Amino acid sequence: MSVLEGSVGILPQRMMVRDADLFRARAILRDNDIPLPEER
Repeated sequence: MSVLEGSVGILPQRMMVRDADLFRARAILRDNDIPLPEER
Protein backbone atom coordinates (compact mmCIF):
# COMPACT_ATOMS: atom_id res chain seq x y z
CA MET A 1 0.00 0.00 0.00
CA SER A 2 2.88 2.40 0.63
CA VAL A 3 3.63 2.53 -3.11
CA LEU A 4 0.13 3.85 -3.74
CA GLU A 5 0.39 6.34 -0.87
CA GLY A 6 3.82 7.59 -1.80
CA SER A 7 5.25 6.86 1.65
CA VAL A 8 7.15 4.11 3.43
CA GLY A 9 4.44 3.66 6.06
CA ILE A 10 6.30 5.24 8.98
CA LEU A 11 3.67 7.88 9.66
CA PRO A 12 0.32 6.85 11.14
CA GLN A 13 -2.68 7.32 8.90
CA ARG A 14 -5.45 9.56 10.19
CA MET A 15 -9.03 10.07 9.22
CA MET A 16 -11.34 12.84 10.33
CA VAL A 17 -15.08 12.33 10.76
CA ARG A 18 -17.81 14.48 12.23
CA ASP A 19 -18.81 13.68 15.80
CA ALA A 20 -22.26 12.70 14.53
CA ASP A 21 -20.66 10.08 12.22
CA LEU A 22 -18.14 8.64 14.67
CA PHE A 23 -20.18 5.56 15.65
CA ARG A 24 -20.83 4.67 12.00
CA ALA A 25 -17.19 5.28 11.00
CA ARG A 26 -15.91 3.01 13.76
CA ALA A 27 -18.37 0.29 12.73
CA ILE A 28 -17.24 0.50 9.10
CA LEU A 29 -13.58 0.21 10.11
CA ARG A 30 -14.33 -2.73 12.43
CA ASP A 31 -16.41 -4.51 9.77
CA ASN A 32 -13.48 -4.25 7.34
CA ASP A 33 -10.90 -5.53 9.85
CA ILE A 34 -9.11 -2.18 10.06
CA PRO A 35 -7.57 -1.81 13.51
CA LEU A 36 -8.83 1.06 15.63
CA PRO A 37 -6.58 3.04 17.96
CA GLU A 38 -7.35 2.93 21.64
CA GLU A 39 -9.72 5.65 22.84
CA ARG A 40 -8.13 8.39 24.92
